[in-house]
Amino acid sequence: MRRNPRIYLDSVDIGAYSQSKCTVDNTELDNNAALELIPNWVTSGATIQIRLKESTAIENYHLSIYDIGGQLISTIPLNNYLTFEAPKQKGFYIVQLRTIGGNQNRLVGVGKLVVLD
Repeated sequence: MRRNPRIYLDSVDIGAYSQSKCTVDNTELDNNAALELIPNWVTSGATIQIRLKESTAIENYHLSIYDIGGQLISTIPLNNYLTFEAPKQKGFYIVQLRTIGGNQNRLVGVGKLVVLD
């Protein structure tokens, strides 16, 4: 019977459980439009304003809200408004702003949002 060279007596070489690949999303952010959420630390249902670094047409943007576990809560088109309503449940959220149009779907900014009850 062949023995495992990574196991010897009462010790296990953790290399047996290592992974050789690491995947990372290498998405570049648009430096012209950074995302800022105002106010942060809001109560549930409050209106939140998005502030962009430079003024730009926003009719081609949409906002995605994720819970802290990464599950998509909602996607909101920003039809010429830079405001949205905070989620009803208290917790930590990740807010992602993307441009949409044609065959382009580009990440503009990511922010965190804290909703208190």
